[in-house]
Amino acid sequence: MFGGESGVGADVNDFCEQIFRRYDADGDGTISFQEFMTTLSVASRGTPTEKLRWAFSMYDTDGNGYLTQKEITEILTAFYKSRGKENPGLRAIETAKEILKSADDDGDGRLSEAEFIRHSSNCDAIKEMLEGF
Repeated sequence: MFGGESGVGADVNDFCEQIFRRYDADGDGTISFQEFMTTLSVASRGTPTEKLRWAFSMYDTDGNGYLTQKEITEILTAFYKSRGKENPGLRAIETAKEILKSADDDGDGRLSEAEFIRHSSNCDAIKEMLEGF
C-alpha cells in the first residue's frame, strides 16, 4: 500500500474497502439490510461517542485497537485524494505526525480509542479526519 508519491500510495479504493468491511459485520462479503441499517443508524443517529468509536474502528485497519502513524497516514491520504487536495501523501504524513504529537498521551507512538475520543474535540487534525462523518 505504501509507495508512489512521497512514499505513500494509499488508494481511495482501500478506504472504500475498509468502509465496506465495517458495514459487513459478519464478514460474509455482502452487506445485508440489517448490517446496512445498523451501521447507518450509528453513523447518523448515534451519540457523539458512538460515532467516534465507529470512526475509530473504521480507521483501525488491522483491528488491534490502536491507530498507528501508518494507518492515520493511509486514511488521510485517501481522504485528501478524494477531495482533490494537492500533495495528498505528503500532507497526510505531516498531519499524522501532528495528530500523534498532540494526542498520543502515553507516548507509545500510537493512539488508543480513548486518546482518539478524548482529543477529537481539541485536536484540529483529528477533527479534519472526522470531516466526512
